[in-house]
Amino acid sequence: MILISQSICGIAQVFMTGLPPKLASVWFGSEEVSMACGIGVMSCQLGIAMSLALPIFLVPNTSNTKEVADGFYEMYVCDNIASVLLFIIVLLFFRSQPRSPPSLSQEALREGNDSESTEKVTLKNYLKNKDFLLILYSFGTAWGLWNSNGITMNEMFINYFPTVGKILWILLMVSILLGGVIGSIVFGFIMDKTHEFKKLSLFLLIMICLSWSLFIFFIQDGSLVGTCTSFLMGGFFGGSLVVTAFEYSMEVIYPLPEAVGITLLITSVYFFSIFYTLLSEYIFENFGFLTGQIVISIAFRTAAIGCIFISSNFKRREVNLSGSHQPMNSAII
Repeated sequence: MILISQSICGIAQVFMTGLPPKLASVWFGSEEVSMACGIGVMSCQLGIAMSLALPIFLVPNTSNTKEVADGFYEMYVCDNIASVLLFIIVLLFFRSQPRSPPSLSQEALREGNDSESTEKVTLKNYLKNKDFLLILYSFGTAWGLWNSNGITMNEMFINYFPTVGKILWILLMVSILLGGVIGSIVFGFIMDKTHEFKKLSLFLLIMICLSWSLFIFFIQDGSLVGTCTSFLMGGFFGGSLVVTAFEYSMEVIYPLPEAVGITLLITSVYFFSIFYTLLSEYIFENFGFLTGQIVISIAFRTAAIGCIFISSNFKRREVNLSGSHQPMNSAII
């Protein structure tokens, strides 16, 4: 039952993770959409941070299995109550879209949905888009690597810092997610002001490569402060990458349905997360931690190189600029 429940939650998470960019584009104008997406991503990051922090306080660290079981029971009851309440609120009060479209791109999509032009949209439409395929690889790899690191990092910290490894890893993961919260807002704001999706994405990927190189240097040197600093630095830029990945994807696939494109992006992230987790564990066990860290570093660099070849053809932005001299703000409710 536990495995079945976790499988259902995992399937649901694919769709939940991709909601921020879809909701942002439907409800907010062209000069607000990235910031709105950043706030949505921030909420997801806060939820993940809470999921890492709360079990420490709700589930006792003891050898008494009954106390541990009671702690898990209380935690899951609280989680279920919160989930049911949110479900009822959304079911009763949340509308799928506003009465009036918030941007010219959304207006064009609504008009297109009433015509025959969108009847034969298939997976081929997405897979024939070179820019979108590069986004799936570049962002899927970088984002998947950070997810993988979140799983294997505990093993690395315990190996290099055995006395403080486990507790330190938990604190670092929470701090990284909180850093992603700040980064999502900061870079969402910057994207709304500049609309430089490619430059910002490339900057973030380069900074992730740099932070991981520093991480390898400091952890091999045995510097706890340097290791934590470089890891937090990577978490800030890695968490910020989520909102740029969403927004860049929406730009290159327009006017195709956003939900399908974002789901494909999330699927690629999960694929690379599983792939690099298995690969890292294999390399750590058979060739050592340093070799595994170098392989991860190379993978990050291939993601950055892939981003270079993505075009700056921002289709949604072009539509928003083509028919109006003034930006439209959030929709009329």
